[in-house]
Amino acid sequence: MWAARGGHALIVSILVKHSSVGISRRNRAGRTGVSWAAGDGMEDILKDLLKVRGVDANPVLGSG
Repeated sequence: MWAARGGHALIVSILVKHSSVGISRRNRAGRTGVSWAAGDGMEDILKDLLKVRGVDANPVLGSG
């Protein structure tokens, strides 16, 4: 999710309210919004993402 990667907390908080947004969708490198937020220390964004039903809370990159 581009908004999580860029640290755009307001945009993420709006997007997570829409079921049509692929919160757990991976980019070409296999990263998800959760992995970007966690890896970059964006706690507020990570908390918003983890509240979404069905979000992949433990995305694994590459071989783990």
